[in-house]
Amino acid sequence: MSNNQEGDALARLAEKIKVWREPRTGLQVFARDVLRIVSPGKPPEPLILNDAQLALHEALEDELSERGYARRIILKARRMGISTYVAARFYHRVVLNRSQMVYVLSHERPSTHALFAIVKTFNRYNPFAPEIGEDNITSLSFPKLGGKYTVATAATEEGGRGQSANLMHGSEIGYWPNAKANFASAASMVLLEPGTEIILESTSAGPSGEFYEKWKEVADPNALYKPLFLPWTIDKRYFLAPPDGWRPDGEIVDEADGMTDAQYAEAHSLTPGQAYWRKMQIESAGGRNKFRREFPLTADEAFAAAQTDALIQPAVVMPARLRTTQPTGGLILGVDPAGGGGDRFAVVGRRGDAVTLIQVRKKVAQEEAVAWLKSLMDEHDPVRVNVDMGNIGYYLVRSLLDLGPRYSRVVTGINFGDPSQARRAGASRPGPINRRAEMWGRVRDWLAEEGSRAAFPAAPRDSSMYTQVNDLVSDLSAPGVKWRPNGQDWLLESKEDMRKRGVRSTDLGDALALTFASLEYFRSDAGTETPASGTATPATSTFINTPHSWMGY
Repeated sequence: MSNNQEGDALARLAEKIKVWREPRTGLQVFARDVLRIVSPGKPPEPLILNDAQLALHEALEDELSERGYARRIILKARRMGISTYVAARFYHRVVLNRSQMVYVLSHERPSTHALFAIVKTFNRYNPFAPEIGEDNITSLSFPKLGGKYTVATAATEEGGRGQSANLMHGSEIGYWPNAKANFASAASMVLLEPGTEIILESTSAGPSGEFYEKWKEVADPNALYKPLFLPWTIDKRYFLAPPDGWRPDGEIVDEADGMTDAQYAEAHSLTPGQAYWRKMQIESAGGRNKFRREFPLTADEAFAAAQTDALIQPAVVMPARLRTTQPTGGLILGVDPAGGGGDRFAVVGRRGDAVTLIQVRKKVAQEEAVAWLKSLMDEHDPVRVNVDMGNIGYYLVRSLLDLGPRYSRVVTGINFGDPSQARRAGASRPGPINRRAEMWGRVRDWLAEEGSRAAFPAAPRDSSMYTQVNDLVSDLSAPGVKWRPNGQDWLLESKEDMRKRGVRSTDLGDALALTFASLEYFRSDAGTETPASGTATPATSTFINTPHSWMGY
């Protein structure tokens, strides 16, 4: 090669390296141009990122842009290529930068070898591979770059003690032995500095163990680690063309969610090919429970830990996702406020049996919250707005009342801790003790009563409304019941107690419950309120069950 040709080649390489180093797009181009993967019976192929890998890539790049470092915990379905993506991401960093130290900790020795083999395959087929120094079953170094890979298997000892790294990959952490000590030791080797990354990923090992505990912790938006859930439906490979005329089963009800396969497919907008793949995979994977854990569609499915003492069971809630009920009467808004902390500022609107509005915001200042609620009232013209008086709620109620008659006539402050309406009315039967328990009991009866017409909004799976409905469904099945010694009077589990067991604040559930605060109905024609007939008395010794008058008809 002549000097001119060599110079041109170096110039072209320099241009490529410049493209490969672009923060958000460089890895994808580098993977296509340089990285190769080897599948059984196939020649080496370029690494083209799939949808699950791209979702993780975007999340990490967003996090780096926002915080300068990445701490990510990933709950995923099986075989989505996440380990391959992390290997590509870190190899990209190592060979295009100086002094990059990678530490990989897997759950078992065969997996450790498989992860390291991916990296060595990348390097073997890399036409611009840097010079290799140490190269054995646990280490691969690049002395001229000052970079190094170290891999290990989580064991009874603490993995990573004595090591230092700026990039750490924890693979299948749900299956690590001595997981708590291994996690603490491995994570501590990466200092909280700009450019550092810790990526922890796993399929679910069920509702116990360190991964389960860590996943519960990241429900707090202020937690160091950010969560990412990757459902099986994001992967286009999980599809199987059904036979002609095949339809999901509409008869057998799954006790876990109270739905038939046909209802489940409708609720989650599964295509026929996805529904058929799910059916066949359930049959081959060892049953529904195992499938839910290994191929979850929601995080709740992955951990499959129904709260046995929950006030509202998932099987009662899920049918409301499938119903289409015509809204009737005036709009009742329930407002569960949150200030600048980690909870969600939640607003839920209900007209009769139909939930028609779900709005969520975070870190809302007081003045901004007043302006937002005023705009919602101006837009939707509700007949009642019930606001939780806790947190910044008292300020909101006072501010809304001061806006004038249009607002003051519909705004009501609700204190969750006040005695229930039934107790204030002198009802002698046992039941819910305070307002919060009473309202949640009414939600439970609304959902569970025979012939229930309760309905949540239908929405495409890729929409924000679909996510909000999912969050509402999750909230409703979260709180447990705390019984008084007489075994008949009860309270709802507090948000503080739920946080202690790793469950996030049920803000959307509380907002919906607030729409059941008033024993009144509203005429559809003029939107004026009329007192409900009769007296609110419990139908049983445990739960309030009133006529439809309090549903806002």
